[in-house]
Order: sequence, then C-alpha cells, then structure tokens
Amino acid sequence: MLFFILPAAEQYLGDSLTWSFLKKIDTRMQQVGWFCLVILVGTGLFQMSSHPSYEGFLTIGTPWSFAILSKHLVIGLLILASGYTTWNLDPKITRLRFLQKDEEDKPKSLELKRLEALKIKALWISLGLILVILGLTAWARTS
Repeated sequence: MLFFILPAAEQYLGDSLTWSFLKKIDTRMQQVGWFCLVILVGTGLFQMSSHPSYEGFLTIGTPWSFAILSKHLVIGLLILASGYTTWNLDPKITRLRFLQKDEEDKPKSLELKRLEALKIKALWISLGLILVILGLTAWARTS
C-alpha cells in the first residue's frame, strides 16, 4: 500500500476518489491480513513447539528462545497496531468522510486530515514492525 497503491492513487485520482478507492482496497486487504495473521501465529506456535531448542513456555536460556520471545512481543505490538487501525482509526475516518460527503467543494476538516495522517503513520509503524519480525526470525534461524 505504502509504496505502490497510495502514491499511484494520489497521483492519478483526486483526493476524494483516492480515499474512496483506498477504503475498498484496505477493507479487502485487512480481511486477508487478519486471516493470514491467524494462520501464521498458529503455524508459528506449532513450529516453535517442535523446534529442538524449545525448552518450555517463557524459558529464555538460549539465543534462539530470546529471539523467539522478542519476536512474539513484536507480533503482539503489530496486532495492537493493526487492531487500533482496523477498529478505531478506520471507522473514524469513514464516519468523517461520510459527514463531509455533501461538502465536496469545502476543504477537509482538520480532524479528518489528522486522522488520515495518523493512518499513514500507522501503516509505516506496521511496516517497521514487520521488518523487525523478519530480522528476529533471521536471528532465531541462525541461533
């Protein structure tokens, strides 16, 4: 979204069309994303418990177990950030956009601008957390 869809939408669509377009894509991507997250957590827990270095719940005696614990904590942060975006931020943006729908010629409210900027920041934070998770995965695999 950050690297391809958002820049292209901003370049070729008007402001109101950009966010309408992004809302449709975002809704579909969130559904797929939450499903994939559930699958990844389930398979990750299975793989972790079958790993030879696994010594038990919250046992952090090896670099592998510390990397895995750190990874789980970062995944928890990613879930919190995604949940905040999905169930708090997006509904507020949708509500404000709906209220301003009849006022296309008027500039966006400051609150809507603030929420949209916060949504972009949340996407960047999620991307950063995903990169940290990948780094922790690589660390665990080399331990």
